[in-house]
Amino acid sequence: MISFNKITTNLGGAYDGSSGTFTAPVNGVYVFSLTIRLYGLSSYTYQGTFQLMINGAVQLSLYPDTHGKGSEFSSASGTAVLTLEKGDTVHVVSKETKNYIEGDMEYSSYFSGVLLK
Repeated sequence: MISFNKITTNLGGAYDGSSGTFTAPVNGVYVFSLTIRLYGLSSYTYQGTFQLMINGAVQLSLYPDTHGKGSEFSSASGTAVLTLEKGDTVHVVSKETKNYIEGDMEYSSYFSGVLLK
């Protein structure tokens, strides 16, 4: 799991920054957004598969790719509108183990969720 440890707003405390898990506090319709930014060096480029998981099932996949982009960034973003029940868990995983997710610059990679209804 990926933990997004710079937490700007966490009303109700549903997101656990240490584990990277959001736990739905109530039944409802939620909107989740995910942006992943990778950095590639000319000597080593990255291709990533990042997934938004609900209770262990894939709901959204992102594929940033820095192949052929020495010293450049690549980003991928996605949004999902999902119906959750109280206690459902949401988290982000990386399918590769060598990815360098850019997080040094403010708002480079982020994960957010909001209760819509």
